[in-house]
Amino acid sequence: MSDSAVQFSVELKTVLEHEDRDHIFAPALALFPSALAKDITTFPLCNTNQITMEYLKTTRDCAPKNCYCAVFALDPFIDWKEFSALLLAAEFHGICNFPTIPSFDEVETNALAASDYSYEMELQRIKSFAGNQFEMLILYSSRNQFELCTKIIDEGTIHHCHVDRVADFSSC
Repeated sequence: MSDSAVQFSVELKTVLEHEDRDHIFAPALALFPSALAKDITTFPLCNTNQITMEYLKTTRDCAPKNCYCAVFALDPFIDWKEFSALLLAAEFHGICNFPTIPSFDEVETNALAASDYSYEMELQRIKSFAGNQFEMLILYSSRNQFELCTKIIDEGTIHHCHVDRVADFSSC
């Protein structure tokens, strides 16, 4: 898969009912009305990684192969070792950079970069976290982001999806 459509899922068991496409498992989205799902991709409004970890600690469900776990790669508080162990225990094969940094103009991009928040840093962290353990589904919102992604991450371990091709989770 080089660039395809994916769908959000807020529960692992619902992914099994929709094996016709790839899914981004993001339990934090259950906190918001489904109509806001696409907008949420640009705003980390809650600690999405912590919500995912809490969900995984309380479920016995396993992730099917068509499911990527959402990972906010720029999370300054996450215990990456614990998060990785939970993902492996739930049998995740892939991770996705969600929520992702949207494409901004130069002023906003420079301001975020000064705080270590950039799309480049996001890609470097998700690549490091994935290591040899997880495939990656990388969301991007501009041609520049796509090109940066292809420079930083080897093609063999990556799938791409433009944020406009992420479907709402209302049917899951």
